[in-house]
Amino acid sequence: MKTAIAGYPRIGARRELKFRTEAFFRGEIDERSLGEAARSIRLENWKTLKELGVDSIPSNDFSLYDGMLDTTCLIGAVPERYRDAGLSPLGRYFAMARGNAAADLKALPMRKWFNTNYHYLVPELGDDTVFSLEGDKPFAEYGEALAAGIRTRPFIIGPFTFLALASYTGTKRRQDFVPGIIAAYRAILDRCARDSGPEGRGGHGPIGEIEFGENALVTDLTAEDIELFSELYRGVLSAKGDVSVRLHTSFGDLRD
Repeated sequence: MKTAIAGYPRIGARRELKFRTEAFFRGEIDERSLGEAARSIRLENWKTLKELGVDSIPSNDFSLYDGMLDTTCLIGAVPERYRDAGLSPLGRYFAMARGNAAADLKALPMRKWFNTNYHYLVPELGDDTVFSLEGDKPFAEYGEALAAGIRTRPFIIGPFTFLALASYTGTKRRQDFVPGIIAAYRAILDRCARDSGPEGRGGHGPIGEIEFGENALVTDLTAEDIELFSELYRGVLSAKGDVSVRLHTSFGDLRD
């Protein structure tokens, strides 16, 4: 029997993430110190799961703030007002999460995550939004784990759920974003297939397995929703090559 888990608590065994992010927000530590704390939590989590004998261990389930926000940054869906604020990437990330009074930026709105008490940051898709693979987080964290001798499967919120949970601020609606988001997720799979050079020669070799979270599949789906899902994954999976792609759902079943 093989064992797997979908994700692991990111707060740290002693709530380190809470304390370190609060210290960062107060200006008591810098970005480097926060990054070191985050890496330490991730490494402890992976080692714990390895020691417990879990066969399939996730990576990229860690987040400094919110997984939907991580995905927004990964596929380049950052609104222009945050891009134009002259902030560092991490400063821009937290401006989207919490706002930034000095830059006159409000945070993205929050909405309840399905039937849980967790609230996610709602991606904002405008008529000028252009998807592209911009972030490195899933690949960097996979490399961190592999450097510790632990092979993982990166987890990323999937394109169907991303479009289902986004807000649309212009005239375009989700169907208008299908070609762009397919291209972004194809780029993710392409990066998995080749990342980041030959193993042992400055890279860690291909990422053999990835998991997309598609919790929106457990909601009441219309025929249009099902066709949209099929269209997205026909496009995305045509680029998977030798990468094994898993889909994950929670909070309900797939009756539709």
